Order: sequence, then structure tokens, then C-alpha cells
Amino acid sequence: MPEATFVVHLDDFQGFIVTQRYPSTLTLNEKTLNLIFYEQQKEQKENLSLAEIEGLRIVIFSTPEYPKWMVCSILAADEEIDMVSEGLAGSGRLILALMSEEDESVNLEEIVKAGSVLEGQSEEQKLANIFLTPSSALLLERMQNEGVEKAAKLSIWLKNQVQDEVDLREAMAPLMSSGVVKVELVGKTSEMVFLVKDIFGYRAPPIESIQKASQVMPGIAEKYS
Repeated sequence: MPEATFVVHLDDFQGFIVTQRYPSTLTLNEKTLNLIFYEQQKEQKENLSLAEIEGLRIVIFSTPEYPKWMVCSILAADEEIDMVSEGLAGSGRLILALMSEEDESVNLEEIVKAGSVLEGQSEEQKLANIFLTPSSALLLERMQNEGVEKAAKLSIWLKNQVQDEVDLREAMAPLMSSGVVKVELVGKTSEMVFLVKDIFGYRAPPIESIQKASQVMPGIAEKYS
């Protein structure tokens, strides 16, 4: 179990907010939070990384699904990250998923002590998430046609399509976490979105259901075999 765990959110108006911490006596300064966020910003997909910051060994969990949120754990000097990485990633997923619903009701101490985790999604589940949000599916179709697009131009196009204000980063999150697109900074200010993986889907026959039906209802199974 880590020595301490805390959740950080970057608010557009208030800056860094430590929304949860365990133990409650844990203190953090602005410099530490800035360095943590800098490490997190390097990644565009779910990531667990170890950073040496201000004499602390801090494991940072982040995911594009919850932008500007981080779950951080402080490890003891002799604690090996390889031994705890799977558990910390699982608890990070669980904490952020719960906090996205109702952050004030999350009992961080209970989660840490119990070692509660949320398993990661399979490759198929990550790809399926793209189609659960209409704006993400629209972006996929656009990127399949264009291949490469400026993020600013893509944002304007998406707003015109849905006729409403849309957070491009949130809409892009399922595409990024599944590895379908990658965002790169070109020059000093221009962000470019690249399609690096395409999706092919097919509907497989329900083999297990057919086999079971052939055993319990052979007459019906013959009609569909």
C-alpha cells in the first residue's frame, strides 16, 4: 500500500485543487503539483508513470477519459513500482470513475485500504467507446476522410456538425485512448491530429448460443444451422 494517495484536478479558474487526500495530514506545495501535471501532460492515453519530485517517489495515473485529473500515490523508498503498478492503475481508474459521478461521496481511505480496483478495458471495449458518443463517431469519420487535420480546424468543424459547443479534447478522448488517433504539437502552437489506426468491424455468429441450442432444442437448431 502506498504511503499516501491524493487526487489532483486542474481547474480553469482556481488552478490546482487537491480534491481528496489520504492521509488527511498530507501537505503538498504548488511546485510539486505543477511538476506532477507536467509529467501527466506528456501522455495522450491511459498512463501510469513514476516521477521523482521534491524528494518524493510519486506514481501518477492519468487517462484522457478524465482530462485534467490525476490520481497520485507516494511510494516508500524501497517499494518497487513493478510490484504495485497493476493495483495502482486499477485503483486510479476506480477513483476517477467514481469522482466523475459524485466526487464528494468518494471515500479515498476506504478504497486505498481495501485495495479496490477497476479492471482496464479490453481493446474491443476501448474501440466501442468511440461509438457511444456521437461526437466521437463523427470525429472518426472525419479523420478517416482526412487522415491529418489541425486540431483548431477540427474543433470548428465539429461545432458546425453538432450545432453546439463541444469540448474537442473530451470528444477526442475515446479515439486517443484506443490508439486510433494521435495528437502532436507541430511548431510552437499548432496541434495536429493524425489517424494512426483504422477500425474494421464485423458481426460474428453467436457460436456458443447455437451450440447450446443444438443440445437442448435440436429441432429449432436445425432450422438455423
